[in-house]
Amino acid sequence: MIKSSIHLISDHDKACIRRDQTCCSDFMDVKRKSRKSFLRAKATLEKVLKAITEMPDTFSVDDLLDRLILLQKVENGNSQSDAGKTVSNDQAREVLSKWLK
Repeated sequence: MIKSSIHLISDHDKACIRRDQTCCSDFMDVKRKSRKSFLRAKATLEKVLKAITEMPDTFSVDDLLDRLILLQKVENGNSQSDAGKTVSNDQAREVLSKWLK
């Protein structure tokens, strides 16, 4: 006797077939974004662990928080620079001159 396998098509698969795969492509976009988010979180965790291991043998929680805040600010600055959100030296001098009066 020959066993036959029956492949059941899920409701999701039927919906994807009916809608020309837009449902599946939306799902894949969400999956890609989730993966990117996971990789960013993993990279952040690695940076935090590296910061902790680079601390002296004895340190306070305040010292660690100061270090983590500094690293976050540097990372934010690098992201802003990559996105083109920068100002020229002349613009910075103009703003600072108002502050220093």
